[in-house]
Amino acid sequence: MMEETPTEAADIPSTEPAATPPANEPAPADETAPAGDSGIAGEIAPADDPAATRFRVKWRAAIVSGSGDSEVIYHGWLKDVSTAGTAIFSERPIPLLKSFDLYIEVPAMPGQKERILTLKARIVYAVYDGEAAEFRTGMEFTKFASANDQTFLATYLNNNCHPLSSPHLT
Repeated sequence: MMEETPTEAADIPSTEPAATPPANEPAPADETAPAGDSGIAGEIAPADDPAATRFRVKWRAAIVSGSGDSEVIYHGWLKDVSTAGTAIFSERPIPLLKSFDLYIEVPAMPGQKERILTLKARIVYAVYDGEAAEFRTGMEFTKFASANDQTFLATYLNNNCHPLSSPHLT
């Protein structure tokens, strides 16, 4: 069973330095945020749900695939995120993985520690973004490790981040 407590930032997987977002980040042309079934704790809201509104961020993230000797970690950064999905920018391409864990580092607010969200996701698309000179991999969230993480993300985004003009465009 998955743990329902916040994860410390020191717990984010690390085998290489995390990618640093570029100073002048370009806006991707079109990123949709399709989603799975809603109504069940930890499940994701549909993309046309207001919860799928994307918010501008610059957060570190890691994708972990496999385990033990076959574990592979991909580091990157998020430019925008919703409670239904995101796109990760990375220096190296991320293969079209069928199963993986996504770790998102949510920055600390005054008087708090940063928080690592753990969830399952699936890759929707993968392209080379010429403007960013990095690979962009779009994904939809399929399950949060805990319903508390999903609630935390929604509250954090609504209270601390700027929504984009459309839930489907960045």
